[in-house]
Amino acid sequence: GHDKININTAPVEVLEAAFKTLGMTAEMAQAIVDYRQNKYFAYVSELRKVTGIDKNMQTALRALAFTRSDTFTIKIKAKYGRAKYELFAVKYKGSDKMIVNSW
Repeated sequence: GHDKININTAPVEVLEAAFKTLGMTAEMAQAIVDYRQNKYFAYVSELRKVTGIDKNMQTALRALAFTRSDTFTIKIKAKYGRAKYELFAVKYKGSDKMIVNSW
Protein backbone atom coordinates (compact mmCIF):
# COMPACT_ATOMS: atom_id res chain seq x y z
CA GLY A 1 0.00 0.00 0.00
CA HIS A 2 0.87 3.67 -0.12
CA ASP A 3 1.26 6.06 2.75
CA LYS A 4 0.70 9.19 0.64
CA ILE A 5 -2.22 10.47 -1.43
CA ASN A 6 -1.76 11.31 -5.12
CA ILE A 7 -3.26 14.80 -5.52
CA ASN A 8 -3.52 14.28 -9.30
CA THR A 9 -5.82 11.27 -9.08
CA ALA A 10 -7.61 11.25 -5.71
CA PRO A 11 -11.33 12.12 -5.79
CA VAL A 12 -12.75 14.94 -3.67
CA GLU A 13 -13.93 12.55 -0.94
CA VAL A 14 -10.46 11.02 -0.53
CA LEU A 15 -8.69 14.40 -0.46
CA GLU A 16 -11.09 15.74 2.16
CA ALA A 17 -10.93 12.63 4.36
CA ALA A 18 -7.15 12.18 4.12
CA PHE A 19 -6.29 15.79 4.86
CA LYS A 20 -9.15 16.71 7.22
CA THR A 21 -6.83 16.78 10.24
CA LEU A 22 -4.80 19.48 8.44
CA GLY A 23 -7.92 21.61 7.99
CA MET A 24 -8.90 20.46 4.49
CA THR A 25 -12.53 21.29 3.73
CA ALA A 26 -14.79 19.88 1.01
CA GLU A 27 -14.46 23.22 -0.80
CA MET A 28 -10.65 23.04 -0.74
CA ALA A 29 -10.69 19.46 -1.99
CA GLN A 30 -13.08 20.44 -4.80
CA ALA A 31 -10.79 23.37 -5.70
CA ILE A 32 -7.87 20.94 -6.09
CA VAL A 33 -9.92 18.69 -8.38
CA ASP A 34 -11.15 21.70 -10.38
CA TYR A 35 -7.61 23.02 -10.79
CA ARG A 36 -6.23 19.72 -12.09
CA GLN A 37 -8.94 19.52 -14.76
CA ASN A 38 -6.74 21.85 -16.82
CA LYS A 39 -3.27 21.08 -15.51
CA TYR A 40 -1.89 18.28 -13.36
CA PHE A 41 0.40 19.12 -10.49
CA ALA A 42 4.08 18.43 -11.18
CA TYR A 43 5.01 19.23 -7.55
CA VAL A 44 3.07 19.38 -4.28
CA SER A 45 4.29 22.98 -3.90
CA GLU A 46 2.01 23.93 -6.83
CA LEU A 47 -0.97 23.54 -4.50
CA ARG A 48 -0.36 27.18 -3.56
CA LYS A 49 -1.93 28.09 -6.93
CA VAL A 50 -5.24 26.64 -5.75
CA THR A 51 -7.73 29.04 -4.17
CA GLY A 52 -7.99 28.36 -0.44
CA ILE A 53 -4.67 26.53 -0.07
CA ASP A 54 -2.24 28.76 1.80
CA LYS A 55 1.48 28.27 2.42
CA ASN A 56 0.91 26.56 5.78
CA MET A 57 -1.53 24.04 4.29
CA GLN A 58 0.76 23.39 1.32
CA THR A 59 3.72 22.83 3.65
CA ALA A 60 1.72 20.40 5.81
CA LEU A 61 0.55 18.50 2.71
CA ARG A 62 4.13 17.78 1.62
CA ALA A 63 4.36 14.96 4.16
CA LEU A 64 1.10 13.33 3.06
CA ALA A 65 0.74 14.07 -0.64
CA PHE A 66 2.60 13.30 -3.84
CA THR A 67 2.09 13.86 -7.57
CA ARG A 68 3.27 10.62 -9.17
CA SER A 69 2.58 7.01 -8.40
CA ASP A 70 3.11 3.49 -9.58
CA THR A 71 -0.63 2.88 -9.44
CA PHE A 72 -3.16 3.42 -12.21
CA THR A 73 -6.79 3.86 -11.18
CA ILE A 74 -9.94 4.33 -13.19
CA LYS A 75 -13.44 5.16 -12.04
CA ILE A 76 -16.39 5.05 -14.44
CA LYS A 77 -20.02 5.92 -13.74
CA ALA A 78 -22.72 5.19 -16.28
CA LYS A 79 -26.49 5.47 -16.45
CA TYR A 80 -28.81 3.76 -18.88
CA GLY A 81 -32.39 4.69 -18.20
CA ARG A 82 -32.92 4.04 -14.50
CA ALA A 83 -30.00 1.64 -14.23
CA LYS A 84 -26.77 2.97 -12.75
CA TYR A 85 -23.40 1.30 -13.02
CA GLU A 86 -20.03 2.06 -11.45
CA LEU A 87 -16.65 0.51 -12.10
CA PHE A 88 -13.49 1.12 -10.10
CA ALA A 89 -10.23 -0.57 -11.07
CA VAL A 90 -6.67 -0.42 -9.73
CA LYS A 91 -3.51 -1.67 -11.49
CA TYR A 92 -0.12 -1.64 -9.77
CA LYS A 93 3.04 -1.14 -11.83
CA GLY A 94 4.91 -4.41 -12.24
CA SER A 95 1.84 -6.52 -11.53
CA ASP A 96 -0.08 -8.55 -14.10
CA LYS A 97 -3.26 -8.35 -12.02
CA MET A 98 -5.92 -5.67 -11.83
CA ILE A 99 -8.32 -5.24 -8.91
CA VAL A 100 -11.82 -4.46 -10.20
CA ASN A 101 -14.98 -3.66 -8.28
CA SER A 102 -18.30 -2.98 -9.98
CA TRP A 103 -21.82 -2.31 -8.79
